[in-house]
Amino acid sequence: MGVIDSEHSHYNFYTERHLQILLTIASLCAGKIDIIKAEQQTRKKEMEVLRLNKDVATSQLTALRMQMNPHFIFNALNSVQHYILQGNVVEANKYLSKFSKLQREILHCSTQQFITLEKEIEILGSYLQLEQFRFGESFNWQINMTEEIEPAEIKIPPMMLQPFVENAIWHGLMPLYKERSLSIYFDLHTDDILLATIRDNGIGRTAAAKLKQGNLTGSTKYESKGMSLVQQRLKLLQQQYDKPFDAAISDITDVNGSVQGTQVTLKIFIGNKKL
Repeated sequence: MGVIDSEHSHYNFYTERHLQILLTIASLCAGKIDIIKAEQQTRKKEMEVLRLNKDVATSQLTALRMQMNPHFIFNALNSVQHYILQGNVVEANKYLSKFSKLQREILHCSTQQFITLEKEIEILGSYLQLEQFRFGESFNWQINMTEEIEPAEIKIPPMMLQPFVENAIWHGLMPLYKERSLSIYFDLHTDDILLATIRDNGIGRTAAAKLKQGNLTGSTKYESKGMSLVQQRLKLLQQQYDKPFDAAISDITDVNGSVQGTQVTLKIFIGNKKL
């Protein structure tokens, strides 16, 4: 670990006093070496624990992605069933065609930890078209981004926004009896953090919560499960990469404090070679 060089050019230069000093120095160095060894062992164990936690988080994230996919399929098949029960076979076929194309994209992306923002926007657009078709063009939507963003170069975990968008449509917009609109905007919070903002002009969180309490069956339960799953994903991603992955949900109000809709703000660490 180290050598104390105590040579001297003069014969019999060192005295007992020198010996005591050198012994003291050696003892102090030996103690420090023991502390360094203990710290190295502690760090090694901590790194092993972190590695195990990361492996567990990865497994949990995979399981969560697998749970989210059946949840999405369930809601879509409910719509197909609705068309069939109405005897509208043509519309059912159209919907199934759009749904199958979207599902192929989702199945492909669900096996990947990160996909490009470009692909995420493409999937979101297909999903919104599907929902628009399902609800008879009863709402408008748009996806925009700041000029600084290059969507083909940015990578994020797949299907991060879809559950929040679905929640906005089903529980914010659909109970609304006026023109419905939804917007998604991407911006850079910092060089390595993407800011995604989802805004709707729906009924707001309080009114939506009251409606949920009055209808705790069917798709409402599955929707609650879907939001729970995505929140778990965000926590696990933050744990796994030690980077920002979080969502803030708030009401949009006017100057009088009246609710004009809901806003979801997602902070997502941009996947790159650093991960």
